[in-house]
Amino acid sequence: MERYQRHRYALALPFLLFGVIALLGGLVNGATASGRIVDDYTGDPVKDAALSVGRRMTWSGEDGSYRLENVPRTTSIRVDAGGYFRTSAPPDAGDIRLGPNSITAQVNVEGADPVVGVPAAQFRQELRVLATANSTGGASIVPHPGRDAKMTVCATGYMTKEVTVRGVTLVVLLAKDPAGDCPPLPTPTPNPNATPTPPPPAPTPGASPSPSPSPR
Repeated sequence: MERYQRHRYALALPFLLFGVIALLGGLVNGATASGRIVDDYTGDPVKDAALSVGRRMTWSGEDGSYRLENVPRTTSIRVDAGGYFRTSAPPDAGDIRLGPNSITAQVNVEGADPVVGVPAAQFRQELRVLATANSTGGASIVPHPGRDAKMTVCATGYMTKEVTVRGVTLVVLLAKDPAGDCPPLPTPTPNPNATPTPPPPAPTPGASPSPSPSPR
């Protein structure tokens, strides 16, 4: 009986050692990834960013914080968030900064209850129209106009307003003004140094068209 028990223990020993090695390997090669997801332009937290390693996934909290247990040290964490470029980072990255690539904007009538959108409102930067709102006041501005960029928002029948971009979402309130409008943009001035395109060559005088082959 004693010999049988020793034999049974001997058979179980390799499995026990394998389990210990696997546990130690996981502790050595795995890491706890934690930190915050933040906007690269503003430093503000980005909530609901999706972080994934293989099939494992988690989302950043209201303050941008995230945590992933036992992440292989040699892998990369993929980060996706609306309005930002996709980013990959190592498990020990800590805070991960996302670069904005667009803005989701909404233009509403100031003081309206319930909320009413301003149709066809324009977002302008210098002499360019970046986007025009749809019939409910929504617009997507692509690409992102830049860090702390300033835009002018105008619409027929509303006061023009200048806004400063911060983040990837924007809500603008425009006050009604019967005289308000979007002024026409200036026509680009032709370049006086530009080389004019030569006209096509004129046909040679007296040249007759080639005869068409006679049907047989």
